[in-house]
Amino acid sequence: MILLLDLGNTRLKWMRLTADGLCPGGSITHRDADFSASLRNAWSALELPKRIVAASVARSEVQVALDAWAQQQWGTRVEFVTPQAKLAGVTNGYRRPERLGVDRWVALLAAHDRFPGAVSIVDCGSAVTIDALNGAGEHLGGLIAPGLGTMHRSLTGGDINLDAGAGLDAIPAELLGHDTAQAVGHGIHYCLAAFIDRVCDQFDEQLGATSLRLLTGGDAVRMRPLLRGDYRLEPDLVLEGLAVIVRTGQGVNVA
Repeated sequence: MILLLDLGNTRLKWMRLTADGLCPGGSITHRDADFSASLRNAWSALELPKRIVAASVARSEVQVALDAWAQQQWGTRVEFVTPQAKLAGVTNGYRRPERLGVDRWVALLAAHDRFPGAVSIVDCGSAVTIDALNGAGEHLGGLIAPGLGTMHRSLTGGDINLDAGAGLDAIPAELLGHDTAQAVGHGIHYCLAAFIDRVCDQFDEQLGATSLRLLTGGDAVRMRPLLRGDYRLEPDLVLEGLAVIVRTGQGVNVA
């Protein structure tokens, strides 16, 4: 068994790769006071992994703690993925390929592996990223914007008298808010929805074709009802991309 890890800004997701393919895993937050205890509780029943392969955008100290735990418990180092100029039929569109976010890179690999033709990948997390991939596997570039939580904190952390999280407790059921919390919450939801739809529409216009629109990330389910286009929910793109990397035998470094 190979343990695949998606280590984000706040959460750790995992799946197991076996001879039968990808198997369900789980998720935990890594901002708990005792990350080691959370790992022990989550993975106590796991069989000993032959390898641990991770895509991480978390802080370096989280990566160090994860690798130390894996060595202590299993005697196994964590192999962290690094973006490449080209891999598995995908050409990195960044001028400096290593600077592309590893989560975005791995999602591109999964999308090209699973879906023929052009693809728009929208990842809704602490940041919203949109990446364009043509049918030849060429990454045409992307955009980054603040995510729902980031935008909300930028307002509630200032002079507006709102509790943290106010306005984010539900998906907007109507366009306009009827108090300040609703107005802020609805505003940032629709701001991101308009951004996503506009960028994906414009990519299709430039391409002269209709791309398959993939929606992933922690806020994907929340954003989907507000989008006008046809978006396909794919919550495990990063983990699926890690499986592609394992098949190639390239693109990882031992911590």
